[in-house]
Amino acid sequence: MEYKQRVRRHIKAARRAELNFMMHLVAANDLVNFLKWDVCRVAASKEEPVAAAVKGERMEMAAKYGEVLESVKEKFKRKEAEITVEIHLQERIANLQLLEDLSAGKNTISREMRGSLRNTRLWSRPWWT
Repeated sequence: MEYKQRVRRHIKAARRAELNFMMHLVAANDLVNFLKWDVCRVAASKEEPVAAAVKGERMEMAAKYGEVLESVKEKFKRKEAEITVEIHLQERIANLQLLEDLSAGKNTISREMRGSLRNTRLWSRPWWT
């Protein structure tokens, strides 16, 4: 009986030692996790001003880029209006030239139509030749 009690005490002591060891491992793991978290928190707190400055600069750069895009867009709108006016002017000049040629007898409507049709795709060579 004494032997059984010693074995039981030894098993209980081994279980307690194992449980104690496991508790130390859990505590050490918790400590490691806490330290990792603390390091990340400190690093983040040190990086916050840098991140804020970078974000501010990005916002400023985006605003300047937007201004440049708006100015380019306005420039293209003005250029488009100029080109449209120039096209209308060329059409009117061509129409006046045609009227002058027709009134002077240099050209006829049928000849003008034939010339116009030759310049279109209907009278050009087929794409397969």
